[in-house]
Amino acid sequence: TLGLCMLFGRFLPMVFVLALAGSLAGQRPVPATAGTLRTEKPLFTGLLVGVILIVTGLTYFPALALGPLAEGLAS
Repeated sequence: TLGLCMLFGRFLPMVFVLALAGSLAGQRPVPATAGTLRTEKPLFTGLLVGVILIVTGLTYFPALALGPLAEGLAS
């Protein structure tokens, strides 16, 4: 029973992801409109770099801020 659970736990999510990819691949392309964000423009690059910096900051800054706080509380 444990072997079957491990088998289903490993391969069942893969089947769902492949089904989702198949349904996305079958969709027709949407024509570009005035609200489309073009990926070859500098705006896209700026937004991408901004998001990367914000996510990186939110990942590392809490740990950097808690180091001195923990040291101050320990003494």
